[in-house]
Amino acid sequence: LAKALALSPRDAVVLSNVALAHHYRNDRAAADAALDRSLSIDPTFANALALRGVWQMLAGNLEGAAEPLNRAA
Repeated sequence: LAKALALSPRDAVVLSNVALAHHYRNDRAAADAALDRSLSIDPTFANALALRGVWQMLAGNLEGAAEPLNRAA
């Protein structure tokens, strides 16, 4: 992912994949930062919105999960 990010630092797909990798490493801050960057590039990117919603649900924030999940649908 580091090579992909170096080649395409403003690619919403790459950034959402970086976010997911950080999530799997239990680095919540880095995951959120990468996901924020992804959504700042493409605020309609359904995969990033879905990740945001699922992560909100996992954190117990059901109200916070609804908006990104509805936008992803």
